[in-house]
Amino acid sequence: MDQLTGIVMMFKKAFLALNCALVAGCASHVAPQQALLGDYHSTQPQAIRGRSLPDADPGLNKAIQVLKAQAALQARTQEARLGDAATRARLARDLSQGQAPLNQDFQLAAYWAGLAASQGDASGQYQLAYLYENGMGLRLDLDKAAFWYKAAAEQGLVEAQLRLGHLYEAGQWQHQDPAQAAHWYGLAANAGDARAQLALGRLYARGQGLERDDQQAAHWFEAAAEAGLAEAQYRLASLYHQQQGLPWNDPKPLYWLKKAAAQRNVQAMDALSTLL
Repeated sequence: MDQLTGIVMMFKKAFLALNCALVAGCASHVAPQQALLGDYHSTQPQAIRGRSLPDADPGLNKAIQVLKAQAALQARTQEARLGDAATRARLARDLSQGQAPLNQDFQLAAYWAGLAASQGDASGQYQLAYLYENGMGLRLDLDKAAFWYKAAAEQGLVEAQLRLGHLYEAGQWQHQDPAQAAHWYGLAANAGDARAQLALGRLYARGQGLERDDQQAAHWFEAAAEAGLAEAQYRLASLYHQQQGLPWNDPKPLYWLKKAAAQRNVQAMDALSTLL
């Protein structure tokens, strides 16, 4: 039996032992077998490490990955049970995003986010709101999404302020309120979020929820444009062109038009094509 075959047998034995330990819930058996899997790369000769185990046993690598995900989930679950709200919120985030080695699981994410949210953790409140807003692991409920976004936003979480502003601006929610959208976008914009700066500039340019103010619109569009948002770059150029009467080839609109076009903004590319 050559070295590679021996390594395959080692992984099979580790897999069976760790699976039995997981089913039995016996952490004392899990640790050494998990270590055996995790230490493979550090204990085998370089020539063997360079060879692919799946070539020897096609199903083995997938089984090992599944097993590692199970072991990681068990370890993180135990940590969350004993830990604080922030620990639970991090687990919810990683389950929601499917951060390796964890598998994506929206229902489990909702469970841990709910615990963290009820303990007042802003990140947990945001995670729970996001799941409600998108109907992931929970029944879609925009009212509950807004409730938890607001709880997190009031604690200063910029991402929650942005999402809450979007809910108030978007038409799919029955409580659409441009003034409230402007309020929450304003908090996030002043905190430096470029997406909120763009959104706030858009409300000023349209006079939605705020008195129309082209100077304020230009201010926020420029802030977002400086951060690299192509839409803001185009909107700023368009504002110079349409509201201030500057031709597209004037240095001010042309500068931002080129910036937006370089990022493949279709409207900017169309405007530039008229100058050719």
